Amino acid sequence: QIHPMLNGETVAGPKILFDLSFHTFQPQRVTSYSQTTGTALTLEELLEPATHPAVYHMTITCDLIPDWSIVLEPHARGDRSRSSSPFLAVSAHDAANMPITVYDVLMAVYRTAQRRISQADWARLSTRQTNDIARAYTRRCRTYPSAQAFEDAQGVRRVDYLLDRYMFRGIMRAGAADGFARMKLQVGEPPR
Repeated sequence: QIHPMLNGETVAGPKILFDLSFHTFQPQRVTSYSQTTGTALTLEELLEPATHPAVYHMTITCDLIPDWSIVLEPHARGDRSRSSSPFLAVSAHDAANMPITVYDVLMAVYRTAQRRISQADWARLSTRQTNDIARAYTRRCRTYPSAQAFEDAQGVRRVDYLLDRYMFRGIMRAGAADGFARMKLQVGEPPR
C-alpha cells in the first residue's frame, strides 16, 4: 500500500494540499478536496513510511517532465540534517537505515520541482512552449511575499514546465511488476 498522504492510485488522490510552485515547502492535510487551505502535516505523519511494506529505493517520474526523474535511495537521502529536515531526534546511523518516508517523497518532489532549468533546457523548447512556460513563471513569481524574496529566487524552474498543473496529486505504481521501485508523480490544477 501507498501511504494515504501520498496515494495517487485512488480516483480523488490523497487528501493533501501541496503546491509545488510555492516558494516554501508547505504540504497541508485537508478534509475536503475543495479546500484551499489545510493544516500542516505533523512530524509523526512525515516520519511514517511512504509504503507498506517499506522500501529503501524508489524512482519517481512525471509524464509532464519525464527528463527529470527523482531517485530516492540511501546515499541520496543522506541530508537528514538538523537544518534541512524534521529528523531532529534521529541519529545519523538510524537515518541512513530508515525506509523512505512521507517526508522523503514530498521533499524530493518539491526540491526537484524547484530546481532551476539550464540554458540548454530552455533552448530545446518550441516558441509555444517558451510562451506557456513564461506565463507559468510569471504566475509563480506573483506568489512571493516581497520583492527581495522574488529577487533571491529568480529563474525558470522545472515546476514552470507543469504550467497550471502544479499541485501534488500523489504517486502511483508505474507497473505492477516493479512494486514500489518505479512510481509516477500525479499532478493537477489547484482547487477552485
